[in-house]
This record gives sequence, structure tokens and C-alpha cells, in this order.
Amino acid sequence: MFKEKILPLGVAAALVGVIIFLATRGGGHDGLRIASSNDAAGTAVALAAGQDRHTTAVALADCCGAQAEIALEAGVFDMAVICPDAALVFLQTSDSFVLWGGVAQNANVLASMTDAAPTRVGYTLGRTSQREAAQALLGYYVEFIPMNTISLPYALARGAVDAAVLDVLAVINADTELFVTPLQTGRPSSVLIVHKDIIDTEYFNNFIQNFNDLIDRGEFNRWEKFYVNFLSLPEER
Repeated sequence: MFKEKILPLGVAAALVGVIIFLATRGGGHDGLRIASSNDAAGTAVALAAGQDRHTTAVALADCCGAQAEIALEAGVFDMAVICPDAALVFLQTSDSFVLWGGVAQNANVLASMTDAAPTRVGYTLGRTSQREAAQALLGYYVEFIPMNTISLPYALARGAVDAAVLDVLAVINADTELFVTPLQTGRPSSVLIVHKDIIDTEYFNNFIQNFNDLIDRGEFNRWEKFYVNFLSLPEER
């Protein structure tokens, strides 16, 4: 079935242009390129990437969407920070990447404009883990509405949903104060997938060390009030 892979012609052309630009910039593939995400895990990974001039994190609007998948398959990125749901699907169709480890736990929260019990909850399309976590928290029947990640804050603000499963960074950056309930599942909310060709390279080992050093130094402790836990990445497999 190909209907979910088909992109409008204009979008596809623009995406191809971006991929070509990224793949050819600088005259070669020197160093590592990480598909990062506009969330707490992506912010942490970008900070670690910034410790080494040979590593670059490129923030995509949604690393669990078609844009990231096409870019990964095209060889633009060496690693990607994505949700576990998307990682499971992607790794079933790609022999070039492996799941390296979890990046963050409990980064998803249930946010609402009021403290009233919600009956319509928005979550990101394809992220079953978000829906399951919210359902387990609420404990009663709720209408779950899947939508694009970037649409969730707007749907919440306009009353299209009573509550939404958001990344904690979206809550911190919200224009208005929200009622927030942590979704403590104990499972990774973001994971790192890695191209097999870069494993054991100097650049890759440096990135893993830099990320783990930031955790050890407590650089991410400010997220603890939301129960977000950043995970040390394995140094080897």
C-alpha cells in the first residue's frame, strides 16, 4: 500500500531540494548529522552535538513524519531522535539503522486549558504510546483525536480538544499557562536510531560521551520537576 507515502507534488519537490542541499553542502559528508526534533529530547541531543564541531543536529518539525523518514532513507542523516512508535515501524523496513537506546523518559505530558476532566484528547497521529499513557492516566472513556504534532497546541488553544498530549518543551514555550499532568510510563518517549556505518567511529563515540557527560553534570536537571528523565546512551553494543 502506497497511499500513505504519496506526497503532494509541490511538497515532494521541496523536500527533494532540501535533501539534495543537505547531502551536498560543504563538499562532503565530513562528521555526523543528526535529525533532531523540536522537543525536550531533541534539545538535549542538539546540546550534546554542539560540543563537537564535527557533529550537527538539524531540527525538523516532526522527526516521526514522512519528512524525516525520507531524509533517513536518502542518507542525509546518520542518526535520528524519534518516538519509539515511529522507530519500530522504520526499523522494520530499513536494514541500515539500529535502535541504539532511549534518550528521554516521561517527556510527554497531558496539558489542558482548565482543570476540568477532559472528554476529547488530542495526540500525535501514529503514536499509540501517547494514547495508551493518557488513557491509563484518565481511567475512563475518552475520545482520542489523532493529529499532526504541530497542530496540537492550536487545537488545544481553540477548544477543538479539551486536553492534548504534548512534549514538555511545548508546555514550557506555551503563550498561556496550562494545567499539566505528567504521564509517567517508565518507557522511553524518545529513542536514538543510528546508521550501522557510523558505529564505533570516533565521531560517534565522541557524541555518546558528550551526551552522557551532560547528564552526569546535571545539565538537564531543570526538567525533573516535570518528571522527565534523560537516559545515558550505551557506549557500545
